[in-house]
Amino acid sequence: LPTSNSRECQYEEELRESMDVLFKWVSLRLLQQQETDQTYTSYVQFTWQLLDFLIRRDCYLSNYEAEVVLPLLIHQSPRPQQISLQDGSASLHNFLVALCKIYPASKLFGIFFETISGNGNSSKAQELCLVEVAHLLNRHGLTVCRPSQTLPVLATFVDDTDMATPSSAMSEAATRAIVEAYLHGRDLVWSHLGDISVNRRQRILH
Repeated sequence: LPTSNSRECQYEEELRESMDVLFKWVSLRLLQQQETDQTYTSYVQFTWQLLDFLIRRDCYLSNYEAEVVLPLLIHQSPRPQQISLQDGSASLHNFLVALCKIYPASKLFGIFFETISGNGNSSKAQELCLVEVAHLLNRHGLTVCRPSQTLPVLATFVDDTDMATPSSAMSEAATRAIVEAYLHGRDLVWSHLGDISVNRRQRILH
C-alpha cells in the first residue's frame, strides 16, 4: 500500500475500486483457519493500512465494507483489548476510533450493539463491544443510539447481585456504558432503563 510520504500513487484509483475485495479477503482469511495472536495482528495491521489510505484521501467506508470486515475482526480476535499494531502507537481501540473518521459513529454503534444483543455471541466479543459502546457514548452522547432500545439491553449485562459480590468484567463494562449515557442524558436515562432490579440500580449508582 502507498505510504503518506508517497508523492503519487500509481494505482490509487484501482486500489479504491478494489477496496471491497480486499476487505472480503481479510474476512475470508479470518474464517478459514484458527489464527494465532501474531497472524491476527497482521490482519489488523493490513486493515489499518487500508483504512489509513481511505482516511488520508477523505474517502468513506461503505456499509458493505464495514459489515464484511468489522464483525469478524471483533469475533475472531484472540484477545481484543491486547492487540497492538506494529508501530506500538495504536491499539485495536484506536483502530476502532479511527473508523469514525470514515464511517458514521451511529452505524459503528449499531455493529457493536448487534454483537452485544445477538444470541450465541461469545462473552469475549460482547465484552469488547460493551467497552467500545461506552467509548462511543463518551465521545458522541446518545445521538449514536436509540436509548429506549439500547439501554434496557445494556442493563441486562449488569450483575443482579448485591454490592458485596464482586462484579464481573462484563458487568463493569455494561455499567460504564450506562454511566456514560447518564452523563449525557441525566434523568432521562432512568426512564429509558425502565423497571430494573434494586441490585442493578445500586451498581449503576455506585
